[in-house]
Amino acid sequence: MQGGCTGILRTSILQYDFPMTVESIPNFTEPAAKLWKTIPADIRQRLLANVWCGQCSDATIITNFTGVVRKGDLLLVGKCAQCHGDVARLIESN
Repeated sequence: MQGGCTGILRTSILQYDFPMTVESIPNFTEPAAKLWKTIPADIRQRLLANVWCGQCSDATIITNFTGVVRKGDLLLVGKCAQCHGDVARLIESN
């Protein structure tokens, strides 16, 4: 099931007009920006395209996100590309 969702999201992310790219780091704290830069660009793209939205009850693309470090992990907080509800993605550092 997840493989099917990933395929759909890959198509969606290529067609979606991001307000920011995975290369830009607006509103990231300095520690968060450092962690974000250590992640390869293709993996960053996948992480942004695989965020759970509780309102949509489905995986979505995160938009207008910020980044902070919490307990050594990178936390992205932003909006769902579909419903514009609040979403978050925790990226564990280890």
